[in-house]
Amino acid sequence: QLAIAFALKLEKNAAYLHNEAGLIWRLQGNYAAAIFHFKKATDISPQWFIPWTHLSASYWSLNQWDSCRNSLQTAA
Repeated sequence: QLAIAFALKLEKNAAYLHNEAGLIWRLQGNYAAAIFHFKKATDISPQWFIPWTHLSASYWSLNQWDSCRNSLQTAA
C-alpha cells in the first residue's frame, strides 16, 4: 500500500496504479477508497474495462445494484 501511494505521488495520472490502489483498498474492505481509485482509473482510461469490472464488484459488495449494473454495462 505504501509503495502504491508513493508511485501515485510520482504518476498521478497512471490508470494502472489507481486500479491497483483500488484493489488493495477493496481487499481491506474500504470500499469508499476503492471506488474512488477505480473511478479515477476509469476517468483516466475510460476504454480500459478492468477498472470498470472492479468498480462494479465494489458496488456489488455495498449492495448498490444500479451502480453495479451501470459499471458492468460500461465495461461491456
